Amino acid sequence: MAEAAYQAPHLPEKKMSKNFVQDGKNVDWLNGTGKVVSSGDLVVQDNLIGVAHADIPDGDVGILHTTGVFSLPKEAEALTQGKLVYFKADTATLTATKSGNTLVGTVWCNAETSDATVCVRLGY
Repeated sequence: MAEAAYQAPHLPEKKMSKNFVQDGKNVDWLNGTGKVVSSGDLVVQDNLIGVAHADIPDGDVGILHTTGVFSLPKEAEALTQGKLVYFKADTATLTATKSGNTLVGTVWCNAETSDATVCVRLGY
């Protein structure tokens, strides 16, 4: 005689609110920069911060990751875990200097002055 299939206890059905759109972990983005945005590049458009999933030719739509930890170029400064970092537009690097720069996220692991990159949790 075959065993009966296991049935989990009844759990209430999970429903999203009627206005839920998505989890926000990525976003479709139209590249209007005039150049190809390469996979792994940081994109800063006003307050939208993301990292390109794949190469995005100018005029095309591609996916930006808006959360997660990424290794990104930084200024020649030491950055410690937990510190907020900002995008410095003139050098396209990250810095601890808030004034005039756009918040990118939080340093995930220490980086020395001589390190070219730092691991950053986007938007956190």
